[in-house]
Amino acid sequence: MSSEPEKVPLNILPEHLSESAYLQWKKLECNHLLARLGLQGTLWGALGSLFTLLVIVFLPLFFASKPIVEGWQVVALVAVFVVPIMAYGAYVFERALKLSAGEYRAEVPPATRPNV
Repeated sequence: MSSEPEKVPLNILPEHLSESAYLQWKKLECNHLLARLGLQGTLWGALGSLFTLLVIVFLPLFFASKPIVEGWQVVALVAVFVVPIMAYGAYVFERALKLSAGEYRAEVPPATRPNV
C-alpha cells in the first residue's frame, strides 16, 4: 500500500492521443470551463441578491420610522429573488453533468454525429 498517486500511463498523454480523441478532450475542457463559469455566476448572483435583500429589508430600519416590507412581504421578496437564481443554477448544473457524461449533443446535427 503506497501513498503516492499512480503514474499516468504514457499512452493517454495528449501527445499520444488520436486527433479525434484530442478534439474530444479539448471540447470537454471547454465545456468544463463553461460549466464552472456558469456555476460561479450563479453563486455571485445568489450573493448579490442576498446583499440586495439585506439592504431592502434592514436599511429602512435605520432611516425610516416604519419598515417598508414586513411579514409575508419579506418571504415573497426572498422567493422572487431566490427562485430564478436557483432555477438557473440547477439548469447550469444539469447541463454540466450532461456535458461531462457526453450526453449533450444539441449542437451536432444527427447526420454528422460520430458513432461512439
